Amino acid sequence: MDDSDVRAVDVEGMVPFRVEWSLITPMVAPTQPMHLDALLAWASVDQANGDIAAQEALPLARMTPVDAPERWVWKASRLRGDIVHRYQMPMFRAFEPWHWGEDFGRIYTSSKTTMTGGSGPYKSYKFLIEMIVVPRVMAWGVGDIDAVDQLLQRVRHLGRLRRLDCGRVGHCCVREDAVALEGWKERVLPVPEAGYYEVAQGIRPPYWDRHGHTRAYLPAGPLFPGLGETAAASGEQLMPRGCPDGRS
Repeated sequence: MDDSDVRAVDVEGMVPFRVEWSLITPMVAPTQPMHLDALLAWASVDQANGDIAAQEALPLARMTPVDAPERWVWKASRLRGDIVHRYQMPMFRAFEPWHWGEDFGRIYTSSKTTMTGGSGPYKSYKFLIEMIVVPRVMAWGVGDIDAVDQLLQRVRHLGRLRRLDCGRVGHCCVREDAVALEGWKERVLPVPEAGYYEVAQGIRPPYWDRHGHTRAYLPAGPLFPGLGETAAASGEQLMPRGCPDGRS
């Protein structure tokens, strides 16, 4: 992807930035890429008291393919962090054919519509969830840094099972960073890019909505990659009490 393939939507006041989170508790290992724009979409809807339309007006710049303007994406990368420990947390779940099939890789073929949950083959069952310890998480984007910072203060947890306090955020810091001019591309893209592979996935929030799945391109490697060279290029380390300029 080069300048002949896309054009930037230039909006006054939008600058390259990076976000750094410090996590206090382990988070659930992602089974899909976690995108910064997804967090901002959730925070925008939350701020708008549940108005879903708020997720269509994020404080981010856009990348729009010249040949397919309807396939635009927000300039916001996926999240990444260095995993220092993995373990499995046991949980219990009531029998539901959908979850049962996902957890055990089997297809429910019975014609029964009523299940006895206390005993027999359809009783509640134990399963394991992979947990990861990630002290530091980062993402990159291009947008209105103050508006992004304000929205992210609403995000108190990263990943699933926040009801169990998984992935609790200690500090969130948003600061200007020129590395994000390229770093935002570490995400699902609507056009091919070297080192990316083809997937069927949404390209904008809500990513969980399968009706929005389309041909897209995802960076090769783990779904939740380490900080790597992009973070090294950013240089500065996460401040334990927030950003040097007073952001927290």
